[in-house]
Amino acid sequence: MHTQRLTQGYLISLFITLFSFPVIADDSFSTVEIQAKPAGDGIYMLTGKGGNIGLSIGSDGVFLIDDQFAPLTDGDAIVHFKRSNVIHAGDTYFSGMYPFIDTNSGGSVDGYLKAIDQVLALADDKTVIIPGHGTLSNKQALRAYRDMIRTISDRIRRMLGEQASLEQVQASMPGKEYDAEYGGGMLNNETFVKMLYEDMARDPS
Repeated sequence: MHTQRLTQGYLISLFITLFSFPVIADDSFSTVEIQAKPAGDGIYMLTGKGGNIGLSIGSDGVFLIDDQFAPLTDGDAIVHFKRSNVIHAGDTYFSGMYPFIDTNSGGSVDGYLKAIDQVLALADDKTVIIPGHGTLSNKQALRAYRDMIRTISDRIRRMLGEQASLEQVQASMPGKEYDAEYGGGMLNNETFVKMLYEDMARDPS
């Protein structure tokens, strides 16, 4: 067991060192520090600039989940490590912040909520969830995040049914009570509401 921990520590250090070379080559990332945070048995979350990376280290090799770490990828993924009870949720989860939903590439609010529900169905109360952005989390926090998005989108949808303009919806501050918890990330409430409004205005059903 001691040897296994030493091997895992060595592999993590080696991976971070190797991964840092392309980051250091870009001046905008010269001050980025990549850190490894344990998420479960042999599972780690690597944090730096951009999205989080999931790292699984076992006796048969290393498995990497790179979900939008800086400019390197443009896709989303959900990976379930059943034995360790860890889920890498990718960009279906921006822990502690309003999410960016890529509506210009086929994403939608409804599709996003369905993806979150899929993660919730896989998780139990002891599951560790690695978000695409933000801190390590759990099922309870992800459920609250889902409910926040659903509540705000339902309010916007009702106002759309009343022919409200974007400015009117923003002025009503449909997610004001969530700002303290989710408003300190990549998007503020006004930008998040605009994204939801424009998506639902295209398909108000």
